[in-house]
Amino acid sequence: MFFRRSLTLIGSRALSDVLQLLLYVAIVRRFSEQDVGDYSFAFAIAMVLGMLVGLGARVLVTREVSNDPELGAAYPANLLVLHGSLSLFVGAGLVIWAHFAGISESLTVLCALAFVSAGLSNAGYSAVGVIDASGQVKRGAQAEVLGKTCTVLLGFAALLAGLEIVFVMVAQVVGALCYLTIAMQRAAKVYGPLAWKIDWALILRTARSAMPFALAAILYALYSRVDIIMLHRIVGAEQTAYYAVAFRVIETTFVIATMSGIAMFPELAAGGREGSSVRGSIFIDALRWLSILGAFVAVLLFVSGDRLMTLVFGADLAPAGDLVQVMALLVVIGYVKEPLWRLLISQRREMLRLYIQAPAVALNVVLNFLLIPRYGAMGAVVASVVSELLMLFGFAVAALRAEWLSYARTGGWSAAVIAGCLLGSELKSIMEPLVAGIVSVTVLAILLVVFRVVSIDEVSELVRKAGRRGQSVNIDRK
Repeated sequence: MFFRRSLTLIGSRALSDVLQLLLYVAIVRRFSEQDVGDYSFAFAIAMVLGMLVGLGARVLVTREVSNDPELGAAYPANLLVLHGSLSLFVGAGLVIWAHFAGISESLTVLCALAFVSAGLSNAGYSAVGVIDASGQVKRGAQAEVLGKTCTVLLGFAALLAGLEIVFVMVAQVVGALCYLTIAMQRAAKVYGPLAWKIDWALILRTARSAMPFALAAILYALYSRVDIIMLHRIVGAEQTAYYAVAFRVIETTFVIATMSGIAMFPELAAGGREGSSVRGSIFIDALRWLSILGAFVAVLLFVSGDRLMTLVFGADLAPAGDLVQVMALLVVIGYVKEPLWRLLISQRREMLRLYIQAPAVALNVVLNFLLIPRYGAMGAVVASVVSELLMLFGFAVAALRAEWLSYARTGGWSAAVIAGCLLGSELKSIMEPLVAGIVSVTVLAILLVVFRVVSIDEVSELVRKAGRRGQSVNIDRK
């Protein structure tokens, strides 16, 4: 069921992300670099604070309901109370901070609206986490697609009407509200009528249990958004716009890794600390195939990312192309890291996750302070890559007690990726960069087979079994 669930989630999330990316492209082409920079800064602030309000509860809820399905009907309403209470305090703090930090009134309004959108979305994520625990991932996927569709349609309506960017942000709020409503309705279909009676004992217990998850979520938000915040405050909105546009493309490519992680987590978490008999098999399959898929995406972006950015966002955002090429390293790291940290959470080792993330976040902030004043957006990219490598090393040391790829396969994978990048770099000087990227990815696929990283029979078996509803997939690792 792991691959089947992954495909369902990837398909729905890909559709959602494509819709939002289309809206983002329209925003970038419609407004100035100043507006795009302010818009990105507002979302960066909102994500950090939204993670504080969300408490990282989706993963916790999925784990708890997987082991006690009776909680499924009680969690959604009580989590809504928990998230809503926190939002009032954090939102007030945001407005006070903006006043004393000298943030303009227009930017403060953008930040406040973005925070409301993030808060509503996080409440929706928690409700979908309840659904994920039941294994009915399609219902949660439907909620996300419908919510994002509402957001995109309203956003395009604001753009076509010639309204200012603040009204596009209002569309984000309405879309997030739609997502939350639909997620609650889908949860009720899975577990029956939801329990709307407030259970303070459950709320307090959840808040206490969520502390490690909340800290990890905040660290993640700081890690992934502090670059944008610091760029905006140190070098201005224009450099922020270049970085934000490039990072948006990279984030979109994470859909496969993220949705695969969500799909595998209920079975990975079942059985508590010891886990079920399938934990090792699921973890190894996910780690192996995600590393291969990440390599394909990274090589394509490294070779033709600059050309892709110019085609999609226009010549004014051409400097973002250079950033995307370096950020391609983040794709490989992110795909490999996804199953590693989820394994730690399934083993109830969330505090260890914090100990790994915290030094990486601190290193990222320090490097940003050192590199951004001199190198601008590229300095922020380098800071991200270095800190990501540190985090990956920590997760690998902590989680890799199970067998992964053999040394021969790992070496073959590395050689194939390097060869694909070098070939693409040479080809793009004599042909269209996008064509060079496609050729490089094709060569990478051939080399993965030649170096025995993957066999043709394995790929055929994966495709055949992934298409069978209700059947598990077991791929022999030779």
